[in-house]
Amino acid sequence: MNVSLAGHVPIIPQRRVDLSAHLKWAFSEAAVLCLRKNPPAQRYVARLAHKHGKGKALTILAHKLARAVYYMLRRGQAFEVTKFFSGTAGGDRPPRAPRMAATPAGNDLDGGAILTLPKSSGAGRPGAATNATA
Repeated sequence: MNVSLAGHVPIIPQRRVDLSAHLKWAFSEAAVLCLRKNPPAQRYVARLAHKHGKGKALTILAHKLARAVYYMLRRGQAFEVTKFFSGTAGGDRPPRAPRMAATPAGNDLDGGAILTLPKSSGAGRPGAATNATA
């Protein structure tokens, strides 16, 4: 059954800006407080600060805390600092395998070994001179 909107614009739920600003502030404060007497958090932010700068590193930590709180509330689980700063998403995954080093031979696909084809006498190619003896 089709229902006509009769010229009405459907209402699209939007994010509450006033609430978002308060949550952003709260998680920013939580990120700063998380750094106090917390060596894993300090190492994590130092690594991020080296790459992104101190302010952006704190913002990244605040966002990570917000995601953790969401999943803790959603799943009804307690906070686990070892999972939070382990560097793996989900905490249960094994660490990634190390990346392969670039091959010195260039862009070949067989691990740096260069294939060399044996030199042929040209037999079987059209227009190739053959060295036939009778």
